[in-house]
Amino acid sequence: MAERALVAQPRTILGKAVKRLRRAGITPVNLYGPGLPSQPLQVETRALLQALAGATPTTRFHLTVDGQEHITLIKQVDRHPITGEVRHVDFYAIEQAGKVRVAVPLRFVGEAPAVQRGEGVLVHYLETVELEGRPTDLPEVIAVDLTRLDRAPSVIHAGDLPLPPGVRLVTDPTAPVVTVEPPPAAAAIEEAPEEAPSPAEQARLQV
Repeated sequence: MAERALVAQPRTILGKAVKRLRRAGITPVNLYGPGLPSQPLQVETRALLQALAGATPTTRFHLTVDGQEHITLIKQVDRHPITGEVRHVDFYAIEQAGKVRVAVPLRFVGEAPAVQRGEGVLVHYLETVELEGRPTDLPEVIAVDLTRLDRAPSVIHAGDLPLPPGVRLVTDPTAPVVTVEPPPAAAAIEEAPEEAPSPAEQARLQV
C-alpha cells in the first residue's frame, strides 16, 4: 500500500471565510475518526495536490498535526464542479489493527480473445469493488484479467476477482464486472422471430 506524508495546522477560519484561505494557497481539510472528534485543519495547497496525485482510496496518508502523527485515509475530496479545483478534503484516522471498508479501483489488463476474434464486444459494469480489511492488507488496485473472456457471451463476476489474504469482498459476489456480449447485429439476428408466410405462400403450401 502506498503512503504519503502531509503536515497540517489547526484552522480557526470556518464557513464561507475559507475562501480567503484558498486565495492564499491554503486548502481547508478536516480530520476525524474513531474516538477522534472532527478537527478543522488547513494544508498548503501545493503540497496537498502533490500528495493527492495518483492516490487511491487505500493510500495511507501520514498527517502530522502539532507534532502528532495520524495514519489516515481520504474519505472525501470536494472539487469545484466546473474547474475541478480541490476545495476541501476529509481525512479519516484509522486504527492499524482495525478494519475499514473502501471502494478499490479495478485495473483491466490483457485482451479478451473473443473480442480479438470479432465474436463479441466488451461491456464494463463495475469500475470499483468494495472491500473490507486492515489498512495494511488492502490493495491499491485489483487487476482484472480480460484474457479469461474466451467466448461470447462470457462474464467475470466480482466473486471471481483475486483478493489478498485477510481481505473480504463486500460487493455482491454475483455482480458482473465485465462481460463479452455478442455484437448487436448478431444478437438481433438470433432473437428475430421467424416471419409468417405471406397469403400467397400459404396458398402454395396448401396445394
